[in-house]
Amino acid sequence: MGARVHFDVRLRKMSLESFLRRLGVAPSSERQGLSISREVQHWKLDGETSLVNFLRALPKLLDPLDQFVLFLEGEPNVEDLEHWIRNNQTSPIDQIPRSVIWPRCKVSHIPLSDRVLQELVDLALQFEDPALGYHLHLYQPGRMVLEWYDALGSPIVLDPQVPSSAAHRFTDAIGFTIEKQPSEQGCDDDA
Repeated sequence: MGARVHFDVRLRKMSLESFLRRLGVAPSSERQGLSISREVQHWKLDGETSLVNFLRALPKLLDPLDQFVLFLEGEPNVEDLEHWIRNNQTSPIDQIPRSVIWPRCKVSHIPLSDRVLQELVDLALQFEDPALGYHLHLYQPGRMVLEWYDALGSPIVLDPQVPSSAAHRFTDAIGFTIEKQPSEQGCDDDA
C-alpha cells in the first residue's frame, strides 16, 4: 500500500506534458511549426503514384532544387535507406510539426540537390513503397511548400504560392488530378 501512495503522489506532482513524454508521446511543442494554412485557398493533388515517380517529378515543382529541404517523419524500413538518411540529414532549418504523436518516431531534414535526389531515386528503385516513412513534406526556410501526410496513400497539399504552371507540370508528371481548394472559411482569395 505504501508504494502505491508514493507512486500516486509522484504522479500528481508530474505535469501532464512530462507524463506523456515518459510514455513516448511527442510533446505539444513538437506539434507546432511550419504548415500550409487551410484558411486560405490551396492546391490539392489526388491520385496514385510511386515514390520513384514522385521523386523524379520534384524538379518540375522545385526550382532551384537546392533551396528546399525534404522532411521525413517515420521509421524507414530498409537498412540501406536508414544509413543513407543518417548520412544526408542536417539540423532542422525550421520546426515542422510532428504528425505522429505516439509512438514518437524519427524525423529527418534532408537538404535537396540534384545528387541527393538521384541517390534517393536509385535507392527507391530497390525497395517497395512506402519505405521512407509515414509523412513526407518539402519546405524552404520560412515556408512549407508541400505536405504529404500518409505518403502514397492520401492527397498532396501544395502551398497556394506555388505557380499554377509548376503545380500542373508536377501533377501531370505524377499522374494526379489537381484542384484549387477553397479556404476552410469559405472565402475565395482570387475574388
